Amino acid sequence: MYPLTVPSNITPGPLHLLVADGTTLMSMDEQPQDSILVPRNLTHLIRLINNLRKNDHLYIRLFRREPGAVVKGEGLPGLPPSIMSILGSERKVGAVIPMGISSFLEYELPRTSLVATGGKMLTIKIKP
Repeated sequence: MYPLTVPSNITPGPLHLLVADGTTLMSMDEQPQDSILVPRNLTHLIRLINNLRKNDHLYIRLFRREPGAVVKGEGLPGLPPSIMSILGSERKVGAVIPMGISSFLEYELPRTSLVATGGKMLTIKIKP
């Protein structure tokens, strides 16, 4: 049993809870081929490598399907349409990558002697 605290700043509405192994989670995070993330410096590259998921761990992620964007390698979830239109007018190709999922938290569960593959998603409703 693993306790999970939903952040207090999450707006009411449907929220998805995903429990998955590292490989499954990484496959969900893949971007289309034309929007490959290119590290802008060594610090950014190290952060990207450190965020790779392990194959021998389970992860819990809370997320919602809503508009957001990756700008200069940083995720900006839950953006209003007005900001999305401003970011979409960016002149450099690939400077802004739209995303349709906003992640609110992710936990890496402690390693166990058990092996698990795949994932399970539940939809919960946050009430005001």
